Amino acid sequence: MAESSSEEADTGDDDATRQREPAWRVFAAEFNDAQHEIQAEGEMAPSYVITPLGARANRLFVVGVLTSNDETGEDGSMQRAQITDPTGVFYVSAGRYQPEALETLRELDPPQIVGVVGKARTYEPEEGTVYTSIQPEAIHPMKSEDRDAWILQTAEATVDRVEAMDQAFDLEEEVSARRLIDDGVDERTAQGIMDALDFYGRVDLSSYLSLVSDALGYLLPAPPTPEIHHAGEGEDEGQPGSTAPGEPSPEAMPDTTADAGPAPEPDTTPQPEPGSDPETDTSDDTGGAPAGVDPEAVVFDLVEELDEGKGAPWEEIVDQAREEGLSEEQVEETMNHLMDRGRVFEPVLGKLKAT
Repeated sequence: MAESSSEEADTGDDDATRQREPAWRVFAAEFNDAQHEIQAEGEMAPSYVITPLGARANRLFVVGVLTSNDETGEDGSMQRAQITDPTGVFYVSAGRYQPEALETLRELDPPQIVGVVGKARTYEPEEGTVYTSIQPEAIHPMKSEDRDAWILQTAEATVDRVEAMDQAFDLEEEVSARRLIDDGVDERTAQGIMDALDFYGRVDLSSYLSLVSDALGYLLPAPPTPEIHHAGEGEDEGQPGSTAPGEPSPEAMPDTTADAGPAPEPDTTPQPEPGSDPETDTSDDTGGAPAGVDPEAVVFDLVEELDEGKGAPWEEIVDQAREEGLSEEQVEETMNHLMDRGRVFEPVLGKLKAT
């Protein structure tokens, strides 16, 4: 990182010489794991929220889907909002001391993609319980490409912190900010790692690599529904009995039926599933969607069609998806994938909305 050290940003009484704190890129899951804030000493000195991976965040830059936005306070002087990324939820609170951000929030209706730059804060309602939040400085509507770029950049920054923390673990008793800097870790991260080690000790780095993998998985397209080819389908009429590559031809197989007598005719009658009604059961017993049906397109379209303002009811989505040949299990799996990718969200239990 080319950013100046936090110590440099803290020195000097002249605002003109004070360097602005950088805005860290941190996934919601890592930020919400933070339980430690280094409080400012002095009127103009910054405070820092320390994450378990050593992000020493005074300010954050996050991009995600605005999923809720409510006016609070007796006189409506505050807005509280939730912004989701692929790993969790950021909580944003704006009041009269953030007039521009407050006015912008009042004009935004969820769901939509937004970018937020703001101060990292913690709140401890009772001993042992710590919540994180962002006090916004600026909020802007963003595009899906902006969100995807933020996910990539934040994933890279998270992996860098994991690797730097792993270096610190290897150093054991010899670890110090200076040693980490000498080994190539930037100064801000090195200081943050020392703060994190002092407070959290050794954390499970694999869990943070997993959340990076989950976040990057959001950027991947939906896996295609496999097409099941039954025996005899797709064969060339001019070449009956064609074989797969590497499979011996029928002519090369030994004749084991010479003395076996006539083979019985196989029973090709479809057997219904236990408890199903063979007259009405239209589900695909292969576990895949019917040929030519895109489950993601079907479910997403139903969410939009059935939403009359407060969200599409889950039961109605399932009922209509069945008419398209999808089972409830297929609908649930597809809905989970759409939610992971940020295309739909659940504002209240049992209701779905498209982003």
